[in-house]
Amino acid sequence: MIFEISTNNDKDDNEYDLSQEKCTASYVKRKDDFVKNLIEKMLIKEKEILSKYKELKIMNMNNDKQDPSIIEELEKHRLFIKFKRESFEKQLIALMKLINYLNYLNKEDNDIDVIKGIINNIELKKVEYNDD
Repeated sequence: MIFEISTNNDKDDNEYDLSQEKCTASYVKRKDDFVKNLIEKMLIKEKEILSKYKELKIMNMNNDKQDPSIIEELEKHRLFIKFKRESFEKQLIALMKLINYLNYLNKEDNDIDVIKGIINNIELKKVEYNDD
């Protein structure tokens, strides 16, 4: 169990064991750090794949003979690029639907502006994954 409030019979019902809370907070922090590190590693790997794809593409264009191993690697990277681009497109569609829903609700705060900022950021990232 992740979080359990243990009460001591000598204590009031509203009191609980603080050591358990510290343990839980420590657990959550470790898991947050794990997820953060995982995301950072994924982003680094994605950049490496994109860079390798561009290198392979140049090698393939500069090579008179079609090297099957280069073509195979290029195709693997091209599939990843396609997946990322489609992912960004789905995110954009979902965010546009969210904006439409917020407009429908006559939401008058800056949520829509924040979402538009996210959309602009995704559109900029999406450009990196264009298969020119």
